[in-house]
Amino acid sequence: MNDLLKRAKEIRDEVRIGRNTASRVGGLLVDIVGQVGGAGTFVPLGSILLNEFDDLTEPGYYTYSLQDGTGEINGILVISSHGYSVTSQKRYELDGVYQRTFTDEGWEEWGDEFVYKLRKHIDNDTVYWDGNNQVIKAKGGVLETISIRISINPANVGQCTISATGDIINVVESEDKSNYYITAAKTGSVTIKIVPKDGYQVQKLNVDQVSQGAVSEYTFENLASDHTMYVWMEEMLVQTDTDFLIRSDKPSVYYSGLGECIAAIKEDYPDKLTKDIMISCVKKATEVRGSQWNSIYGIWTSTLTDWNKDSLYTLTINGNDLYTINCRWLGGLLFENVDNVFIKGISMLNYCNFSGQNTPEEISAIMFRGNDDSKVKNAALYNCKFNGYYANSSGYKAPTWYCLRFKKTTNVLIDLCNFDKAAAVAIFANGIESAEITRSHLQGDYYINAAGVGHASVLSVSGDNAYLKLADNTIDGAGMIEYACSIGGVSELDLLRNTVKNCSGQAFSISKSVQKFNIISNLFHSNITGGQYAYIRRIFGCSEIKELNVCNNTVYFNGEYSSSQEFLSGRFDKLVNCNNIFVNKLGKAYVGFTNGGGLKEYTAYNNIYASSFWNNDTSQRFGNFKPVSTEVNGGEYLDFSFETRKLAEYQSRGYETDSTALSNTDSILNVDGGGSDYKILDSLKNTCLSKKEYSPEFDIDYLRAFVDNVSPGAYNLFGEQWDETTDNSTGYEGTNMADLVTFDYGRAYIVPTDDTIIIKVASKNRRNFIKSLFTSDSGHSFMRYGHVITAALQCKYNKETGMYIEDNNYTLNIKEEVYG
Repeated sequence: MNDLLKRAKEIRDEVRIGRNTASRVGGLLVDIVGQVGGAGTFVPLGSILLNEFDDLTEPGYYTYSLQDGTGEINGILVISSHGYSVTSQKRYELDGVYQRTFTDEGWEEWGDEFVYKLRKHIDNDTVYWDGNNQVIKAKGGVLETISIRISINPANVGQCTISATGDIINVVESEDKSNYYITAAKTGSVTIKIVPKDGYQVQKLNVDQVSQGAVSEYTFENLASDHTMYVWMEEMLVQTDTDFLIRSDKPSVYYSGLGECIAAIKEDYPDKLTKDIMISCVKKATEVRGSQWNSIYGIWTSTLTDWNKDSLYTLTINGNDLYTINCRWLGGLLFENVDNVFIKGISMLNYCNFSGQNTPEEISAIMFRGNDDSKVKNAALYNCKFNGYYANSSGYKAPTWYCLRFKKTTNVLIDLCNFDKAAAVAIFANGIESAEITRSHLQGDYYINAAGVGHASVLSVSGDNAYLKLADNTIDGAGMIEYACSIGGVSELDLLRNTVKNCSGQAFSISKSVQKFNIISNLFHSNITGGQYAYIRRIFGCSEIKELNVCNNTVYFNGEYSSSQEFLSGRFDKLVNCNNIFVNKLGKAYVGFTNGGGLKEYTAYNNIYASSFWNNDTSQRFGNFKPVSTEVNGGEYLDFSFETRKLAEYQSRGYETDSTALSNTDSILNVDGGGSDYKILDSLKNTCLSKKEYSPEFDIDYLRAFVDNVSPGAYNLFGEQWDETTDNSTGYEGTNMADLVTFDYGRAYIVPTDDTIIIKVASKNRRNFIKSLFTSDSGHSFMRYGHVITAALQCKYNKETGMYIEDNNYTLNIKEEVYG
């Protein structure tokens, strides 16, 4: 073998001076086979022949590995990666002794120790044997190359992508997409294309520091030297089409701006609608604020005020995924004292941006504004996209203040919308009565300084005895160093099947009293990573909660900020803590629930707690974590502040039945083993089950629990797919918020006063658009829509004095329509 090593060293030296040594390595391999074969026979597996390495000229690398499976040399693996992504491989085994799991896997999936050596030692520049005489590698033929570097102006990063065709060898994209590095064959040709994102176009392209104008494509021919390109982008600030809007009541009339179309509708229906009307976009178009079609609306692209109040009909604006509104740094759509507006399928960009100037008034991409005397009813958005980012050519980033604003509004519905760095406050709602935000991507664009928003957040909601539902969303709090979501004045709050991640500070700040708070089937990870203040070291910071239900959530504490992280801190009377997974991966969380008062009722089953521990005693694994810190009062005085923090102490008192204590170093979720999701390991699903009584009907993937077993955490490994569009459930359940009396669709509801009620529709089809018509014996009718509806019902009263006369019977008719 010494002579083979000597030959390998000679080949290594020749590689360093750029000679083609692939053919010599091929010959060396032939000799290796001859020497190590001995009395046995090597069985070839694959398609590449040894003599193919005798005359290799294509660029690339060629790798040979001796497999040492049992302490003896039992096999040789040959891999050729050359040309334009051409890969060949050849395997040899000695008498079939060496056992593999598969015979046709790619080499990167080969699970033996030598592969890790390959990954460690391959550098594509040298040829050598490693310390165990297992790896030898050589260059292929020498190919002369040139490089093209393409840089994007920092202010325009994210507004375009780069593609290349022709004699390309390699394209490398920087992580932030600000630079592209292209390697091409010398004397070849390459065409570079700048692909703008929606709403943007090429402003200027420089090649080798020489302007080529506003071109989006450039071809290099007969490449002889390295080149540079520099790209500037700009917003498309011109109207891209005309006559793109029609009305359902006048389908032959076309409009070139939403403002003029709305004005025409108001002229035809001066007070309110007498039928449902839809405005539809019929061809791809971009409308720009200040164009000749909407120049009369000042800081807004269009406005509608004091119209359609208490109507039973809806104005729908349907962009059909064709319609973009460029607000050109100011406001978008204003609806003031207008009821029943449904917006879907539009994109809005560059809104509420002042380039450092002060705001003339409160504006946003879309504003619904009512008042105390006349709240706005029924404001809905479906399948809309928002991007408020703007930076000028000098790279200055102008603040985006607000995306959506709802003031004094009841029945807000936001579904399947994308808020990607939408604003310093993506959704702002105050004075609401009810709101549903579902199936949306929520992410703010953090901005805070003397001229900006003092409390940037993804979501800011306040009301008075209101209802709020957040379901099936991704809430990304990246950059939110104070609070990601600020909520107050909500009586009932449902947080269902959301992914909450990347919250630098506190994910939720919830003020004022909450009657019922349901946290069910949510995933929390990568939070508490660097908040602004030490006190925002928790996921939930709450005031007073009467009933708190926390079931089937996965809480993955892996944020590095602070050493005293919590899941929820507040004052709560009743806590149901079941079927959850709490993983304290870095050992920085110390408690699940911190109660500032006495707990009247505590229920805990089938949880998994994984945290750092003192020793290998499975009952003592809470050195840095305990389930709850509180006192339970009711016949006995129970103090949970045990110095030992043993799970067995909880279980001896009748709590945490069938719960499990594990180490934070144990593999519990797929991500612990290098996977990409946070599902519990399949191997644990039968040993760590949920308590079915407290498990939800749907998991975070909207899989239905049709079978007896349910796995803990947000993902139900026993869940079954189902077609929600086939759900024919009818009816509803209702609650009177004044006295908490419940009722259902089996009878008309009798209202004694102006009480507020909550209606939850039975249908599980999330695509349904539920219109609800309330009609009373006195003839008073009104409409609400959404899966959850709040309404203030009227008794019979004297219209002059406002005095009560008698009770009023209301009946509710529910009509289901599909969004699309």
